[in-house]
Amino acid sequence: MDNTQWLVGNGKFVNFWIDNWLGEPLVKQFNIHEKFHNILTSRISDFLHNSCWYFPDNLLSACPDLLSTVSIITPAGTDIEDVLIWKNSNNGQLSLKQAFDFVQCHCQRVSWQYFMWNTFIPPSQSLLVWRLLYNKIQTNDNLTLRGFSFPSVCDLGHSHRETSFHLFFECPLVKNYWNWLKNLLETRIIVHNMQDCLSILADNWSPQASTVVVACIANVFYQSLEG
Repeated sequence: MDNTQWLVGNGKFVNFWIDNWLGEPLVKQFNIHEKFHNILTSRISDFLHNSCWYFPDNLLSACPDLLSTVSIITPAGTDIEDVLIWKNSNNGQLSLKQAFDFVQCHCQRVSWQYFMWNTFIPPSQSLLVWRLLYNKIQTNDNLTLRGFSFPSVCDLGHSHRETSFHLFFECPLVKNYWNWLKNLLETRIIVHNMQDCLSILADNWSPQASTVVVACIANVFYQSLEG
């Protein structure tokens, strides 16, 4: 809500202390600790009388600058409702395009985004790579962390505990896939983790060759899971 602000009308919908109606919430301006926020339930309308500010003496004693701080805002009147506006638009309204642009500019740029999401990679393979990057593959070790208890063994080689690392990089059958890729590219590659895959893509490939390499790597992961 950092990019929104209330235009005060009758003040019935705006939390006096916590909502942003002055450019910054009053809890921040007066350094009120978060542990007290849940008891600060007063609305702006609770401190208005005939559209003028009115505060109890004990509150003004505790916050001497309160009246001067809020006096920069003149409430619009009892017949006008409060309006929540988007600060980064000309008319205060949030359009779909503005929401998209805001999310885009705040998204973290990652080195593998163009590797993973490409039109020439089947969505099922892109999703698999995404799950692998975030360690969301339902391998036995991950299931164990979620409370499941059972013997763990790789379904491909039947000789090692099943983990994401083993399944995609260490299993002898999977190493055959990586050797296939090495022979296909006619280059020496050593793949032990996802960073090694990104290092392959960092080589000076032509745009067409880079497309093929990305598709091949994604297919290796897919075949490793499918067996």
